Amino acid sequence: LAPVVDVDSNPRNPVIGDRSYSSDSEKVGKLGSAFIEAMQAEGVATCAKHFPGHGDTLQDSHKVLPVIKHKRSRLMSVEIPPFRDAIKSGVASIIVGHLLVPALQDASEIKRNSPASMSKS
Repeated sequence: LAPVVDVDSNPRNPVIGDRSYSSDSEKVGKLGSAFIEAMQAEGVATCAKHFPGHGDTLQDSHKVLPVIKHKRSRLMSVEIPPFRDAIKSGVASIIVGHLLVPALQDASEIKRNSPASMSKS
């Protein structure tokens, strides 16, 4: 499933690294969109991942529940734009990351340690 449109903004991230196109949000959006458009022009469905952005974590979400500690404004200006670009490019699907995102989730979900992938918010 591709492309990874996470912004590689944390060099200590154990799972994204070179799977990301860049540490620059705009570049990730442009390259991700180019990949999506090219693949889908040839009949191959694409899947942008890991919404709302797994690039600035210190943990592997396959093993633990990482927390994205950024404010909503940061998420909207850095992590989210590549997903918006993917949607504008007609991406066939989006994978939601198993992450705890307090800026986007209800306080009761955070208290229960419920990931954004299970959020009603």
